Amino acid sequence: MDEAARWARVSAILSAALDRPEAQRARFLAESVQREPALRTEILAMSEELRSASESGFLERPPLAAPRAPARFGPYRVVGELGAGGMGVVYLADRDDGQFVRRVAVKRVGRGAPGVDAQRRFEGERRILAGLDHPNIARLLDAGVDGDGVSYLVMEHVEGVPITRYCDEGDLGVRQRLALFLSVCAAVRYAHQNLVVHRDIKPANILVGADGVPKLLDFGIAKLLEPDRGGEATDTVNRAVTLDYASPEQLLGKPINTTSDVYSLGVVLYQLLARRKPYECDVQALSEAVRSVCQEVPALPSRVASRRLRQVLEGDLDAIVAKALEKSPADRYVSVEDLADDVAGYLEHRPVRARRASRLYLLGRFARRHRGGVAIATLGLIGLVAGTAAIAWQARVAERERLRAERRFEDVRKLAGWVIYELHDAIANLPGATPARRLLVARALEYLDSLALEVGDDDALQRELADAYRRLAWVQGGGAGANLGDSTDAFESHAKAMAIRGRLAARSPADAQDEVGLALLEYDLGTLQRTVGQVAEAELSFQSAASRLEAVDRPGVMPGSAPGRLGAVYQRLAEAQAMQGKRDAARRSAERAVAEAEEALSAQPDDSALQTVAAASLNQLAAELAFGGELPAALEQLGRARGAIQASPGEPVRDARQVRILLFILNAESRFRARLGDAKGANEVAEDALGTAEDSLGRDPSDRWSQMAVVAAASQLGRCLTDSGDAPGAVPRFRRALAIAERAISEDPDYEVARREAASARYGLGRALLAQGAPSLEPEACDVLRRAEALWSQRQSEGRLPSADAADLERIPGLLELCPIGS
Repeated sequence: MDEAARWARVSAILSAALDRPEAQRARFLAESVQREPALRTEILAMSEELRSASESGFLERPPLAAPRAPARFGPYRVVGELGAGGMGVVYLADRDDGQFVRRVAVKRVGRGAPGVDAQRRFEGERRILAGLDHPNIARLLDAGVDGDGVSYLVMEHVEGVPITRYCDEGDLGVRQRLALFLSVCAAVRYAHQNLVVHRDIKPANILVGADGVPKLLDFGIAKLLEPDRGGEATDTVNRAVTLDYASPEQLLGKPINTTSDVYSLGVVLYQLLARRKPYECDVQALSEAVRSVCQEVPALPSRVASRRLRQVLEGDLDAIVAKALEKSPADRYVSVEDLADDVAGYLEHRPVRARRASRLYLLGRFARRHRGGVAIATLGLIGLVAGTAAIAWQARVAERERLRAERRFEDVRKLAGWVIYELHDAIANLPGATPARRLLVARALEYLDSLALEVGDDDALQRELADAYRRLAWVQGGGAGANLGDSTDAFESHAKAMAIRGRLAARSPADAQDEVGLALLEYDLGTLQRTVGQVAEAELSFQSAASRLEAVDRPGVMPGSAPGRLGAVYQRLAEAQAMQGKRDAARRSAERAVAEAEEALSAQPDDSALQTVAAASLNQLAAELAFGGELPAALEQLGRARGAIQASPGEPVRDARQVRILLFILNAESRFRARLGDAKGANEVAEDALGTAEDSLGRDPSDRWSQMAVVAAASQLGRCLTDSGDAPGAVPRFRRALAIAERAISEDPDYEVARREAASARYGLGRALLAQGAPSLEPEACDVLRRAEALWSQRQSEGRLPSADAADLERIPGLLELCPIGS
């Protein structure tokens, strides 16, 4: 008797048994064994199955009487009930013991849970989950016994919906559904590698969260394979099955192994593709359900799917599903890995093993993988039968593919460079260009990540890729001039560049260009760290960059204009040291920066980059001189700084970097003139600075750096007006500065520069309002002063308060004494 006939006969006996009263079933089955000795194993297993089903309520599945809901499970406070099943109740809970906060699912053995082995299964699930750690499997977090002596498991709470519902509600296409399915296969494969058969794979146990990541749940009826038997069948009949997704061997009470999970995955795949199940099993008609699953061959997915999907599912996908749903385990995929490999093969246009590998089919798959130029050659291959001719054809195709891949690499390489360097710079200063720049950066990142997979061991290409990632980090938020303010993305791109340069330097330690490349990346890192408020970390990065450059600062070794770069590094180092109150060290670093920059500029006086470095270094030295009380000397250095980037007064600067340095110079000059008592000169320079900053912002209102430039310049002009007796004129300047800074903070709460400038603008606004002596203005004045005091006090406790702000902080208590009581 063949397998189909055996199943047909077993199904008929089962149907007849179910048609009899429960008291007569055992006798009927015993008589059936005598009449059908060849079916003894199946009939006895069925007898045990029916007995257990009757005890456990498997056929009717009446709801459990709800156990008393506990208020807590150890450190977990119960929030609500997620559901109840044959093994107990699952609760939603929060950990609130003060250690950390986490929302979890707590599974508790229900009192009166059906079946005498409920506790054993529960303990089995705990042991199984304790050994599983996979991103697509819900994790076991804790376990214990509650106050009533009942066991519970604490699981990762997955906020999601069944995979089929997720795909249908999101109207996902076939390829998207298959990608999700492959993640589920990865989870099941991992379980099998750890000798675990799930035995209840179904959409309700595969939840997909808002992040699109599927999670496999509920190992309550899973079975550990004995290690010495590998993938062989389990000995225990699985009674608690889900009819629609159970394999034939599960329904017949036969031993099962990992191929049973393959079958259940096949049912899920069928449902994902066809949007319906292969069988609609009625639990009240068990014999008919068993007959359908064990005997009927379901229609192919393409035959029951919509007309729109039919053509997509025909062929490979029909074959994959059909092989996964074979009645006999021996005819299915041997493993989940094989099933997943065929699904991945379909996505990659490779031949799938579920189909007969005819020559025409293989050629068709090859053509799908290599569209275009391969099509004509593929048609010519159909008539070739001789082995030698086939080998020659393959060689030609391989060469064509190699050339095509090289052309594609070069195209992507050029496109990435064009997007990052030329196209972005062309639109960087256009009004309202920031959204377009964000899109360009996103596309450039895709191109670069694609290139990173293909550059191989070509050092020149890897250096080019590192430089491109470095440039991308500037645009994202890590460089001077216009940037998008995306510091997190900038750190990520910078890390990719560092990793590439680090590998190259380790491979060729004698090659100075990679050491210089690493030094420049450390300089960029320090700049980015300073922007986000990590000043101490920035100092270390600048020191490391300086050490690297000095190590290769030898004639014939330092490439390009790298000597000027050493001046830039020392200038930033001085700035970071000054921000931490290390004024002596800052002055030494500033003097070294000026010396290095001017030496480089004397050799290349028309180099705009060196002009910028010289101007920045002179500006930094002026700040240190002013701190020491040498204001005339500081103004002299600022004049030299202006001269480095402006051939004559009023001549426009050449690029965004020089605009930035010019604004620093103008703001500093205004402050120093004010301190020397030159109120008129201070006001004029401050007006010039604000006009320059507003012009920069007008070119791109969304540019973060230009926004902060206006904030700084407006605040400086407000201070000058307040000090010269024009407090009413100062107020609108401070209000504009504060509005821009607060808008930037609302978009990025961690934007340290905006938070610092906002505090300074609040202080200035409070002073200007109080200086007018109007009672109606005093409440607002006192409020903004207190907010500035709170932020500055916090920064001071963290050791991150610049000296100028610290001096203003000391003045706030005296100003607050002018506030009326209760304001």
